[in-house]
Amino acid sequence: MAGSSYHRLYLSPHLDDVVFSCGGLIRKQTLAGERVLVVTLFAGIPSYEHLSPFARFLHLTAGNPPDPVGLRRLEDQAAIRSLGGDFLHLEFLDAIYRQDEGLLYESERALFGPLHPKDEPLKRELLPLLERIAKQFGTPPIYAPLAVGHHVDHQIVRRAADSLRRRGYPVTYYEDFPYIEEEAALLLALGDGEQWSPTLEGIADTIEEKIEAIALYASQTFHLFRRKEMMERRVRAYAASLAPERGPCERYWKPAQAMI
Repeated sequence: MAGSSYHRLYLSPHLDDVVFSCGGLIRKQTLAGERVLVVTLFAGIPSYEHLSPFARFLHLTAGNPPDPVGLRRLEDQAAIRSLGGDFLHLEFLDAIYRQDEGLLYESERALFGPLHPKDEPLKRELLPLLERIAKQFGTPPIYAPLAVGHHVDHQIVRRAADSLRRRGYPVTYYEDFPYIEEEAALLLALGDGEQWSPTLEGIADTIEEKIEAIALYASQTFHLFRRKEMMERRVRAYAASLAPERGPCERYWKPAQAMI
């Protein structure tokens, strides 16, 4: 991909977040001839030697493969390619694997709480790296998570995107699915210190391809949805709830001043 340029750049905390949240719009964009790049930040492969019981449980729900992250990378490649996009996997470790004299996040409660102080250097490292990536690929519009649900890795990517926006980069925020299914979680992510403007993107023509792409993340199906049929039902239900008169949609957000 060196020397390539892209029309759209999506930032994904994990190996599934962007497809879960934006798969319909990405397919619309690629069908229109746009080049789309999905950059997954926390896609590094850990040693697997020192895992918390919580991480071992997540591996078990994924079928206990010998290399869970390697498997997730393959799933992500297949899903993004099915939508017509390109992918870039960075080597930062998922929160459940990060450690510094001990694991930083050893429970589900910790994953959705405040950032560990040992993650402060990581936050500072991401911003210049993402700037270099954006410039390398033609400084396209950037899509980043709102951090709905407050997962620590989503928080880190959201803060980096906020910093990019303050530096003049065009940033649009997507709703983190499936966390967005809880309305209160959206209100917390938007906060009360800034005015936001939503945009609805109709995905009636691409929702089937979105669902097919999500289904390619088979290792995540049980933990997140229990069954593929439940995933399909929830994706359709949320997309339909945003604008019943328009058909299935995805919703995106910009700070009000960015709309001027």
